Amino acid sequence: DFTIPGLVPWGVCNDEPGVARMAAEHLLSRGLRHFAFVGWPAVEDGISLWESQRRNAFAESIAAAGFSSSVYEWPRRASERTWGREQKRLARWLRALPRPAGVMASNDQRARHVLEAARLAGLRSPDDLAVVGVDNDETLCELSTPPISSVALDTDAIGYGGASVLHRLMKGGRPPGKVLLVPPLGVIARRSSDLLAMADPAVVSAVRFMEANLSRPLRIADVLRAANLSRKTLELRFRRSLGRTPHEELQRRRLGKVKSLLRQTDWPLKQIARAAGFTYVEHLHAVFRQAAGMTPTAFRAQGRGTP
Repeated sequence: DFTIPGLVPWGVCNDEPGVARMAAEHLLSRGLRHFAFVGWPAVEDGISLWESQRRNAFAESIAAAGFSSSVYEWPRRASERTWGREQKRLARWLRALPRPAGVMASNDQRARHVLEAARLAGLRSPDDLAVVGVDNDETLCELSTPPISSVALDTDAIGYGGASVLHRLMKGGRPPGKVLLVPPLGVIARRSSDLLAMADPAVVSAVRFMEANLSRPLRIADVLRAANLSRKTLELRFRRSLGRTPHEELQRRRLGKVKSLLRQTDWPLKQIARAAGFTYVEHLHAVFRQAAGMTPTAFRAQGRGTP
């Protein structure tokens, strides 16, 4: 984006707070109660503004959920910032975190550093640390041990949006008059965050059953049979562990899948409805509109629209 003194900033860029909120929601959905953020050292020329936005929005999202988060502080001395020395410092910091903890790294490279430092500290991922990065660098994420979960950015929309603005300017048009934010596509979940940290094994079992059967027209009666508990007992244990009923958790996961598919694919709504366990597109429309305040079509357009 562009900022000229005395003029309104404008441009097309990534929705950094949206990235952090998505990462926080992903880690919160794992039932975690302890959280942390690991980034790069501050840059005085302002280039790291994107990282500070992610860090602050992550802390705000975690606080809004009723929890606190820790932030890794880089060593002040430049001689301590070489990876050989900084790795040991990061390992000590990770070891001191209450466990299990959910860690957002500011990008995928930093997430890999977290995993390497965690191994040095004798910590396991995802059992001790559930880690999520940003960028969805598939080579880096897939070749890490374990593979890294990551927030995928809609770089195509940013590129097309920027080109659209440039085309407008070249034809003598005016700039958009504001910064146009492009929301991320979603979290690509991999092994590094494949954790359910709820203390109640019945709730863990029920949630795993939901996730494994999300494309089926699942009913709560199916979940009750899988958990081998009465509805009243399971609802009580869900509220105690997650603050939601089994039905609310199932709908939340279904809608999360719908949103990811709307952002990441060009599938027709009928196909998305089936993939998320909705028997009828009309039902998907009604549930989605009530939860998101807009139709699925509007949600897709909002994420993929050009300036």
